[in-house]
Amino acid sequence: MQKAILVLILSGFLFSCRKGIFIIPRPGKTTNAPGGSDTNPYLSSIRIDYGNGTVATDSFSYDANHNLVKFIQYTTVNGATPYYNANDTITFSFVANSNLPVSYQDRWFGSHQLSYDASNRISKDSVLNEVGRYAYSNNTINYTITGVVGTTNSFPGSPIYGPVFIDTITLANENIEGLKENVRSSLSFSQFSYPTTAYENPAYHAASAGTTGPLLFHIISLNQTETNTNSLDYLYVDFISKDLANSIVTDLTGNTFNYSYSLDAQGRIGAGIFKVNGNTTATLAYSYY
Repeated sequence: MQKAILVLILSGFLFSCRKGIFIIPRPGKTTNAPGGSDTNPYLSSIRIDYGNGTVATDSFSYDANHNLVKFIQYTTVNGATPYYNANDTITFSFVANSNLPVSYQDRWFGSHQLSYDASNRISKDSVLNEVGRYAYSNNTINYTITGVVGTTNSFPGSPIYGPVFIDTITLANENIEGLKENVRSSLSFSQFSYPTTAYENPAYHAASAGTTGPLLFHIISLNQTETNTNSLDYLYVDFISKDLANSIVTDLTGNTFNYSYSLDAQGRIGAGIFKVNGNTTATLAYSYY
């Protein structure tokens, strides 16, 4: 697994005892922001252009029931695939009359089997000798991998045995407030901030956030971690929070990340600017079905 672009989802609904459905939002509207209207589109892709020839894209495909059936991560450098081949296609499988995926396929490890708790929240992701477990308590989600989980900074290579990846996500007001990562004994903490008049996150949907959101976050996060243990996978695409953050401060790099957004003609989030310590680092472009 690998990749240089980021993702994550969930929200306070992760802790509600309701049956959810595995769909990506109908983004379109804004929260307390000017000019927004809800036209109920589905998110098709998010494109990150770093301005140096590197472009990363996340794209999404759905079935007739609006289930997310395919998620593709793709990165190019000057139009070509980079040496680490940071691309992956995640394909989800469902059983009849269910909106919760029972398994998914990726390029690195093959078929993953999924389990859920009594509230239909993801509880286990099993593949080969690797097991990812999710535990929920108050406004936190803990995620731990045990077993063989990949390699150091290259693929293939010597396997590393766990637990070597531990996340603690803290939620407040249906948004990620803090993220503590312990990746192979390297501990980091990130603090998220939201403006009073925040835009609604186009990648958020309460139902999927309450069931499979943590899974999507870690699929993306671990894809990057396999090739870069200093990855910051939550910087661009957040499937957890209801609102879009305007800044993230992390002690992993000592940097402050800031965001600004603009709407398209339909009142949806259309573009964004990502800055590191005040300097523009990437531009974001959103497209919808």
